Amino acid sequence: TKEGLRDEMESCLNAIKPARAEALRFIFYDQNTLQEAGDRIGRTRERIRQLRNLGLADLRKPQVLKRLRRYWENPDA
Repeated sequence: TKEGLRDEMESCLNAIKPARAEALRFIFYDQNTLQEAGDRIGRTRERIRQLRNLGLADLRKPQVLKRLRRYWENPDA
């Protein structure tokens, strides 16, 4: 379900470094641009870009993908 995916995603974000998770939340949850996210967090657009890329790399790790895989293999689960 959407709620299950959201809870699992939040759990995955809580498992990575806080600055990376914060950048991902501002960009993807709040639909901010890199500049807007940087202004809200007090970091440069370039640093937000770096944190986004590092955070996405963290989320691509096999142990995280394993937790999320069931949501794209069976979206109705």
